[in-house]
Amino acid sequence: MNLQFIVEFMKQPREIGAIAPSSSYLAQKMTPNRLVEDAAVIVELGAGMGHFTREIIRKKTAGCTVVVFETNPVFFKELSERYDDREDVIVLLETARNLTTALGKLQIGQTDLIVSGLPFSSFELEESLTILRGVRESLDDSGTFLTFQYSKYRKKLFDQVFGNISYEREVRNLPPAYVIKCKKSKGDLK
Repeated sequence: MNLQFIVEFMKQPREIGAIAPSSSYLAQKMTPNRLVEDAAVIVELGAGMGHFTREIIRKKTAGCTVVVFETNPVFFKELSERYDDREDVIVLLETARNLTTALGKLQIGQTDLIVSGLPFSSFELEESLTILRGVRESLDDSGTFLTFQYSKYRKKLFDQVFGNISYEREVRNLPPAYVIKCKKSKGDLK
């Protein structure tokens, strides 16, 4: 377990949301080969130590752009230094609340895949709704949003914004997690 991760969790438990970094098993489920390989633009929200980022970059095709959002300055610095030499990876010190604005500044319209490590269960309801609506708006019509949570506490929230969701349990993570796959549903937001 990474000591720096624990230090950052102790400083900002609500924002970090977990006592330990995600396992390689969870990283595999959060970055399905087909979805990553087929994407032209992938966004990652709340990259933390970069476990999902590594898998995305390993699996993506040459023409794919990856945009990483991280608000923790320590994690941002580490990710920026790690991917500084890559033109296809953009690391932003930015909140997910500003997703659509930040993508607009980068002249990125819609995305094929958004992967999130954000702890929605620890956010206020309105903050979660704002982020999820921005995610939905940023997805291409056939795009996918993947996130994970440690409980189904906010299930209704995902249902409300996306309507088309599925859950898969990953017990080989500390703590065990639910991987949530969301697709746009037809019609307006409820």
